[in-house]
Amino acid sequence: MKPKIMKIRISLICLSCLYLLSTCKSQEESISPLEKFKEIQNQIGQTWIDYVTYFERREIDSIMICFTEKCVIMPDFGFTINGKEELKEMFVEFFENNTAAITDHVTTELMVHRDDIFEVGELEQLIVSNDGDTVEARSRYILLFQRQDDKGWKIHRWFIQPEKKRFNSELDIFNLV
Repeated sequence: MKPKIMKIRISLICLSCLYLLSTCKSQEESISPLEKFKEIQNQIGQTWIDYVTYFERREIDSIMICFTEKCVIMPDFGFTINGKEELKEMFVEFFENNTAAITDHVTTELMVHRDDIFEVGELEQLIVSNDGDTVEARSRYILLFQRQDDKGWKIHRWFIQPEKKRFNSELDIFNLV
């Protein structure tokens, strides 16, 4: 084979390879924004599933896994909880006096911004005190999830506002915690 023909063939092969390389995308780039959004929804959905499961089992140490170290929670009963230690104390006290179940959870809005997710939604709980008093509490909330180094999501801020309360007894929800 002549050197000139060999150079042309090699050039054509190189150009073909360059063309193929230029059309290839990394796996990250090949995911559409909608697919990425759905993936993130599934990830925070799993965080919710974990939280609800641990909450209903009263597994306080497991509940803490769902929160960042510097979490801030502003529950609807009037004070601010700063950090996991205070949050753990609140759950210990709550579970000593009550049994609770999350009966409904609806996400109404979701916004992703870099390593943060803002979720707005509604949460309904059925709370039964050790005395047998029952409260069905529905709240609106704003959650801030933060992406972690392992690419998972944890609750970093949680602001809760009562939507309306339906009481099955004279028990006031504010006395439950």
